[in-house]
Amino acid sequence: MEKFEAFKWLKLVGFEVGMFIAGLFGAFVNTNTMKGLKPYERAGLIISGGLVANYITPVLVNIMDFNESTQFGMAFVIGYMGMTSIAYIVDYIKKKLQIKEDEPKD
Repeated sequence: MEKFEAFKWLKLVGFEVGMFIAGLFGAFVNTNTMKGLKPYERAGLIISGGLVANYITPVLVNIMDFNESTQFGMAFVIGYMGMTSIAYIVDYIKKKLQIKEDEPKD
């Protein structure tokens, strides 16, 4: 597989290198504040932060109606927050769905 075909495949599965790297950096900054982590735990948290940022950032930008120019900053923050960011987003979606369910039907 050629280099460009690999990039096409990554895009096909929703992988955006820039957002992943921004998330990695955010997770890296966060793990530097954590004491007592084993190297494999630190690496796992950093990679998880990158992956979460990669897939959650576009969802969050869309849900919150943010400008697309905020994507990399949001990816950094989501990477920094890691799995906690998913909990916030799920809560937000649940609240939004609850509001729609509570609206009177014609």
